[in-house]
Amino acid sequence: MAKPTKQKAALPLFFIILLPALFLISTGCGHRPMTGSARSLYETAEKNYRQQNFSDAIEIYQQIQNEY
Repeated sequence: MAKPTKQKAALPLFFIILLPALFLISTGCGHRPMTGSARSLYETAEKNYRQQNFSDAIEIYQQIQNEY
């Protein structure tokens, strides 16, 4: 019985790992893209978080979660 070559062994790896990964990337991992207003709110929340305004950042994150 012949031993499988490296090329034949790599084929199942492609189907098991790479195809699902490509599918998730192409579908955006199931998340809807952010609209312009949600993106600006998110950037504001990030800026508040970096400046350690945690209560403001949490409030904005909750607003994004409730509206979008």
